Amino acid sequence: MNDKKKYRILLADDHQVIRDLVASMLRKESDFHVTEASNFSGVQEMIKDFGPFDIVLLDFAMPGMNGLQGVEKCIELNESKPVVLFSGLDNRSIIHNALSMGAKGLISKNDPADSIPSIIRFILSGQTYMPADLFKQTSNDESEIKLSDRETEMLGCLRSGMTNREISEEIGISDGTVKLHIRTLCNKLGAKNRVQAVMIAESMGLD
Repeated sequence: MNDKKKYRILLADDHQVIRDLVASMLRKESDFHVTEASNFSGVQEMIKDFGPFDIVLLDFAMPGMNGLQGVEKCIELNESKPVVLFSGLDNRSIIHNALSMGAKGLISKNDPADSIPSIIRFILSGQTYMPADLFKQTSNDESEIKLSDRETEMLGCLRSGMTNREISEEIGISDGTVKLHIRTLCNKLGAKNRVQAVMIAESMGLD
């Protein structure tokens, strides 16, 4: 008997080709169950009838969204479970406002489709995801740098000189998710690699 948890994902995008490609990639994951919507009315109906979902991937520009109002409404309907913008959006102000409302980041449509499952697992672990270039735009002030519990745990592993595989086995997450955690930690600290991340964190007094 297989009692592995199934993560329920709502993929909302009005572009059929993109939706088909991403949905096909996600369905290759045995613990992902994917539901689709092509407009915001469909998103609301799906969440009301079958939600809340473990995560919602929400196209910012699809019909009926009405911008940030749609993001806020979706977060409310999904009972504060992760809602992530799924978009080619690069407007810093809009992204910042969406994050302030409670969105858990942005998955860029420019990201390789095969990277999306690992990004989703990263978010499901309680993290916020941003592409590296946008992350640098939205978090430039050293004084505001705060590490999450997972990032602090990851930093400790890096200090111990652990490999990605060792970290994966120690924490119980996939290699791909480990890589995302390290990349996000490096982006947050402005580090080029894991060694530099440890050095910067120590110089800033981060545990």
